[in-house]
Amino acid sequence: MSYYEKSLVFTKMHVCGNDFCLVNRTSDKFSLTPSAIRILGDRHTGIGFDQLILLDRPTDSNGDVAVQFFNSDGTETEQCGNGCIAVAAFSFKHRLVRESQVRLEISNQITECEIIRFNSKNEHTVEVNLGSPNFHPNDVPFRTNKQQKQYELKVPSQAKPLFVTVLSLGNPHAVVVVPSLDNVPLDILGVEIQQHESFPRSTNVEILEIQDGSNGKIRIFERGVGETRASGTGAAAATIAGQCLDLFEDSVNISMPGGSVLVRWEGPDSPVKVRCKPSFTFTGTIPFSSFS
Repeated sequence: MSYYEKSLVFTKMHVCGNDFCLVNRTSDKFSLTPSAIRILGDRHTGIGFDQLILLDRPTDSNGDVAVQFFNSDGTETEQCGNGCIAVAAFSFKHRLVRESQVRLEISNQITECEIIRFNSKNEHTVEVNLGSPNFHPNDVPFRTNKQQKQYELKVPSQAKPLFVTVLSLGNPHAVVVVPSLDNVPLDILGVEIQQHESFPRSTNVEILEIQDGSNGKIRIFERGVGETRASGTGAAAATIAGQCLDLFEDSVNISMPGGSVLVRWEGPDSPVKVRCKPSFTFTGTIPFSSFS
């Protein structure tokens, strides 16, 4: 059988509408170019997804599964909270792991997930430990002369400067607190923040509405994707920003257009954890010749 007669086997999953194409490469090595990922990511002519996730055998003895995340524009991203949750559920279902603790090798780091609940219908509740947030501007990266809780950011569409909380969870985030999410021009604002000179490698953008100390709502403009229905690291970043501003408690329900997640963070030097239910959508195949 020739290479062009082979098909790519994939599983479509989503977490609160944040959708993924998972490809298990642990037993069959092949490469996917950025161009191929863009073709596969097209929602009209391909599979369509926010991120494509490649699963491989780990190189670290402490890892169970090695993982790479790629945005639908073909760029690789450093971390994806909801993607980790999807991978943990997939790995448990397909017996890549046999324990409820799942250790993912991502960018030479180990991200820990836990299967909290599981039943015969393949319904899972998974919690991902995203580690401690990093506020150091150079590590985000974010250009500034001084580290602060919030930074003023001037963008063309706004008469007044935005106040932005900036942090990294393995990937960069910029969180803006607003009185209401209604009528926020995120398609404009998201691009302006991402293209701002202060973010040399762009950033993920979260617009946060505080409802009370235990509840918040966000909209997300994801780097390499655009507006998305949900984001695990986005929900975590928004919770951390709210707590840094004394607006949130340690445990917060974050509502997004695609659903809600529970985020827990006990403050500086503590890991932030995101808990929610991933969903299996379907499994399919697509010929390599259609995208290579």
